[in-house]
Amino acid sequence: MLKVTKEYTLNSHYGFKDRLEGYVIVNISIGSQGEVCVLAVDRIPDYVDDMFPQIQTEEERHYKIIIQSQNEIQEISLSNQKWDYHFIQPIEDGNILLASARSYFYNSNKYDLNARIFDAKGNLIRQFLLGDGIQDLYVTQQNIIWTSYFDEGVFGNNGWEVPVGKNGLRAWDEKGATLYKYSNTLAPNIWLSNQQTYQFTMVRGHCLSFDEAFGMVFSHCAVHSG
Repeated sequence: MLKVTKEYTLNSHYGFKDRLEGYVIVNISIGSQGEVCVLAVDRIPDYVDDMFPQIQTEEERHYKIIIQSQNEIQEISLSNQKWDYHFIQPIEDGNILLASARSYFYNSNKYDLNARIFDAKGNLIRQFLLGDGIQDLYVTQQNIIWTSYFDEGVFGNNGWEVPVGKNGLRAWDEKGATLYKYSNTLAPNIWLSNQQTYQFTMVRGHCLSFDEAFGMVFSHCAVHSG
């Protein structure tokens, strides 16, 4: 067998080493305008039972946000935070959406609002519920927030007998109002991989299609019968 060796040169476009000294990267994502979004924290919170991320922490944490666009870099510091954030995305008017993957249901009048929107100076603007068990999160150019959910978000945990994520996939506006719920009567589980072309894996279901009014086209669907 003939073996061919190819050499490639990788060029560094962005470097955040100096800006993130003393911090640990929590999440890196791409915004709807192609921005590189980095969320870092001074200390990673301990896991519950060495497995599950916390929702709120006893000790305060300090976060650093870096948004690198083609022409500029934006840096935001968030001090004295007791939330364990896992996702970052730019959203309307130059604001930033941070979200925790988990939310606890205490009673019908009390549950963790696990999505928070901050302005460019780090001031909290508003907070709302996106549900427990978030697998992935993405904000479109139309400021539509898409969330997918892993098994505990679909079937329930952390006190949620009727989980917010039971449909597997939901869309929200920038204030947390529901825009879309996937009708999962054929597919009880959906996992969303946020890439340039959106890929879905569905169990006991069919390839998912969406209303183009949301301005999104999903392709390369993989269907697995189980």
